[in-house]
Amino acid sequence: MKIMIVDDDPISRGVLANILKDIGDCEKISNGSEAILAFESKVSTKDRYDIITLDISMPDISGLTVLYKMRKVETQYNVPEEERAKIIMVTADGNRDHIKTAISEKCTYYIVKPFSRDEIMEKFKKQKIIS
Repeated sequence: MKIMIVDDDPISRGVLANILKDIGDCEKISNGSEAILAFESKVSTKDRYDIITLDISMPDISGLTVLYKMRKVETQYNVPEEERAKIIMVTADGNRDHIKTAISEKCTYYIVKPFSRDEIMEKFKKQKIIS
């Protein structure tokens, strides 16, 4: 599996990469602009990411905007629904409005910081992101 971890905090990126390294190859990206470019590059070559963890609060572009743009790229490249990336929103505040917006923009699921390895694996299994 190809995994993209997008978070402006290097510690959070490292923690997620450490948790997810056993299920796939992790690419760590520090901001939304880079994430959109990397995502479109992969979609255009059909060498797509399977899982993306996306921090909601980032200084350059919000994770919600990145989510919207990623889904738009998938639509532009006619990626079938069943082949689209599983995008997991990551939030520290648990803001219900942010979560509702993320769900309406077709995120797969969300996790709230702080989190544990067991919690992430349990949620990924429950959402059928991994088996």
